[in-house]
Amino acid sequence: SLRFVLYLADRLAGLPVALALSWRAAETGDGASRLARLEQIAADGVVSLTPLSRSGVRTLLVQEFGTAPAERFAEACHAVTGGNAFLLREMIQQLRADGIGPDEEAAAQVAALGPRSVARAVALRVARLGPAAGELARAAAVLGDGAQLRHAAVLAGVGLADAAAAADGLAGIGVFEPGTPLRFVHPIVR
Repeated sequence: SLRFVLYLADRLAGLPVALALSWRAAETGDGASRLARLEQIAADGVVSLTPLSRSGVRTLLVQEFGTAPAERFAEACHAVTGGNAFLLREMIQQLRADGIGPDEEAAAQVAALGPRSVARAVALRVARLGPAAGELARAAAVLGDGAQLRHAAVLAGVGLADAAAAADGLAGIGVFEPGTPLRFVHPIVR
């Protein structure tokens, strides 16, 4: 389907027709080159979404829960998801499934919450990178944000060169922040 969209976009260039698409940044493989080509065709028409502000997170919480959230709860939701709308919606679904409301007491539980659907999506992306990436991600999760690559490599049982390549791959798919020390993009991804 991506080949067809590329074919279609090529033919629509210059015409007063809108082609609306969305994709997750940092895709790798053959699809990445096609997405780059789509961006070239679209030129100035590509819009990248920014994370939700604290106010945006609060608004979404009000819409989803039907009531204004406690201040600490809203702040915890913003901190844990980094304003990522997908992660916030998944977290809200998990909170509802667990019978947790948007009150002050629930703020502490938010940080420990990791929706299963997010975990599955992240695990699938990491698995595509190979076993070294999975081991490094687990080791970094154990050591916590700010872990040194060499420490995570030892804990993962991976050579330093393989760990560096895996860390780059994990940053490329949006699991780690680029660079060192190792940091996850969101606590919920960790």
